[in-house]
Amino acid sequence: MTAPDTANFLTLDALLTKINQMISGAEDESVLLQHICEIAVQQSGLKLAVVSRPDTQGRFQFLAAAGQVDYLKDLFISSDAQIPEGQGPAARAWREARVYFGTNFTKEPFLAPWKKRAQAYGLADSATLPIFRDGKVWAILSVYRGDEAQFDDALQTILQQLSLQISQGLERLQDVQRLRFLRASVEALEDGVTIADPQRHLIYVNQAFLKLTGYAMKEVLGRDCKFLQAPQTDAQTVRQIAIALAQEQSYTGDILNQRKDGTLFWNRLHIDPVLNDQGALTGFIGLQRDITQERENRNLIQTLLDNAAVGITVVRQRQIVQCNQHLAGMIGLSPERVIGQSSRLFYPDEATWERIGQAYAELLQTGSTIIRHVMLAHYHNQNPPVVDAFVKLLDDQETSIWTVVDVTESVQQAQQLKKLQNIYQALTVEADILLQGRNVQDMLETTCTRLGEMGIFHTVGVVRPDAQGRVRVLAGAGPGIEMMQPFQIHVDDPSSMSARAWREQRTIVHSDFSSSQADRPWGQVLATSGWVSALATPVWRDGTPFAVIKFISTEQVFDADTTTACERLASLLGHSLDEHDLKEHLRLLQEQEAKIARTDLLTGLPNRRFLEIQMEQAMARAERHNQLLAVCMLDLDGFKPVNDTYGHGAGDEVLVALGKRLSEALRKSDFVARLGGDEFVLLVEDLEDLDDLANIMKKIEDTITAPIPLSNGKSVQIGASMGVALYPFGDTDTGDKLLRLADQAMYESKANKAARERFWVLFGEEVQKEKCTPGQQLLDAGALEVWYQPVLDSRTRRVVGVEALARLRDTDGTLWTPAEFLPQLQIGNLS
Repeated sequence: MTAPDTANFLTLDALLTKINQMISGAEDESVLLQHICEIAVQQSGLKLAVVSRPDTQGRFQFLAAAGQVDYLKDLFISSDAQIPEGQGPAARAWREARVYFGTNFTKEPFLAPWKKRAQAYGLADSATLPIFRDGKVWAILSVYRGDEAQFDDALQTILQQLSLQISQGLERLQDVQRLRFLRASVEALEDGVTIADPQRHLIYVNQAFLKLTGYAMKEVLGRDCKFLQAPQTDAQTVRQIAIALAQEQSYTGDILNQRKDGTLFWNRLHIDPVLNDQGALTGFIGLQRDITQERENRNLIQTLLDNAAVGITVVRQRQIVQCNQHLAGMIGLSPERVIGQSSRLFYPDEATWERIGQAYAELLQTGSTIIRHVMLAHYHNQNPPVVDAFVKLLDDQETSIWTVVDVTESVQQAQQLKKLQNIYQALTVEADILLQGRNVQDMLETTCTRLGEMGIFHTVGVVRPDAQGRVRVLAGAGPGIEMMQPFQIHVDDPSSMSARAWREQRTIVHSDFSSSQADRPWGQVLATSGWVSALATPVWRDGTPFAVIKFISTEQVFDADTTTACERLASLLGHSLDEHDLKEHLRLLQEQEAKIARTDLLTGLPNRRFLEIQMEQAMARAERHNQLLAVCMLDLDGFKPVNDTYGHGAGDEVLVALGKRLSEALRKSDFVARLGGDEFVLLVEDLEDLDDLANIMKKIEDTITAPIPLSNGKSVQIGASMGVALYPFGDTDTGDKLLRLADQAMYESKANKAARERFWVLFGEEVQKEKCTPGQQLLDAGALEVWYQPVLDSRTRRVVGVEALARLRDTDGTLWTPAEFLPQLQIGNLS
């Protein structure tokens, strides 16, 4: 070590001594740090000493500094290792919890961000050391020299000791502050606090203890803890305390003690042993509270409780503190069995316990509450009482006084009144249900469901014998109803009340339902479902028995009023069924009339009225989908000869057959209607072009020209002429206009029947003519007939020969004579 270094070492060593003295008397953290920096600069020749730590954004803030503090103005040092300002010794010492010595501004590249600034303030070399607190780096101590002399081992040791002293001083200062806070807190307590050594001699008491006992501080310190005991103190309690402390266990209990002036008081005592880290006993901490007034109040309360005509209990944090005989008797127990238990003891189930818990929210908010009609538990299998509870919260916000009044009788009376009200409400609701029923099954099911929901009856069902005489459930609601269906109950079964009500057509009541039916196959269902009483009464429909409605309850409910109401309900159901039947009959008549108004009676096809409605809709769809609509007017060819030859009945058969064929031949999106006579209209939708139309027309032609068998065993074959109008077309914007256009095209087709190439004509398009004459077409089609007539001798009037005459029969039945068809054959293509 050089002479200067030795001098610095001695200076710094003296500095350590002075700083150590300063730390031992320090009371303020910031003042301590500032004095340390000032002494370090003044007595060690350092240019700058600074204590710093990063804030929440990672920027170092300077807690104390002395020397060239102008160097620190606007200085930016970061704890972020990703930026150059976070590569300095302070940031590294913070992150790595280690020291850095000899960081020279001119030699270390990572000090480049601060090099020029340091040189400007005469700073050459530095040492950086972490300051710890609670085992973690709390701050950084940085010291700067004005020369480039290195920090040798001795100086490094001194600086590290300085850092350690600062860390220990800060922790000591923190402990002192905590102790001051703890002492102030203990002194502020209303309860007496004592601290005793392992031999149970007092070494500390707070002011509350002195006030409680009447002693001065000097009179109690060093004395044995039991000096407060009086001759009247219970010896058993004293032994329990001694045993607990000898076993290094906690103790809590009430003990009778004596003040300095000789007056007695009840002390709520709590003692805890204090053990060190090795588990060895170091002393005892005791808490004392004067509960004399509390005990006097408790005794007074108990006297009042025992003489009260209502149930009274005191509950603290839902634990029973006091309970009088009256309330304990309500649940079949003694007060001794109740006190000290959870107040859950009072209630029969979790649902009631949860309801009481919800009432506590109102109690804490308003200070009082009333809980109506609470069922209590009973521990001797008697009927549990129903009570009203009036609750008042005391000032401690933990204790409440409950006044409990038995209202069982009044509740039963109210329930009977409510039952009667529900019965007559059920009559009103039933009438409303039945008026709204969509169908008979809906009426029956809704009736059973709503009656079950009233709370009067447990289960409701409607039953009826089937064709084999077995009683079947038509509808029902409530537990157990689904299990009755599988049983084979015959209408003649004398033990079945439903069968009896059906046979005898009167009301049957069983007040002890489960017992009377116990030996029947369904007895187990009754026991499982808890059914007790039942009533069965007939339901009439259209003046005849229709079913039996059965009401089942888990209680004895079928008194005279209830029986009358059930019979009234059955009567309402019967009247409503009659009303429903009448409405249904009227609805069917209306539907039939509506169908007649829209339907051709002979063929069952839509008529002209329905066609007009469908036409508007089809035109709208064509516009919306940008597709073509074809309106086709069809007239039959050769239909008249059928009527003339076989009669109008045969003609009707042809029309019916064609109506059915056309409906089947068209697509689901298409439509066919009969206008009258032998005229039909077809609406063909969703056409892309005329090729689509031609394909459909070919199918229709094949459908029409196929032979039609008649009921007389004969078979006829007819043809057709059709006119087609397309939509959209020009300014045609109504269905009536489209029909007129199609009608014109149809007459054009009919007029050119002999020369046309196809049976349909598109409006606005010329008729496509055949290359051969009509006569030639008929001949090619095999329409030539030979008629024979006798040749008579005019003198003898005898047949002397037979003449053969040639005729051609047209598709409409017209006969062509040789004079009519021979000229066409002469000019036609006879090859």
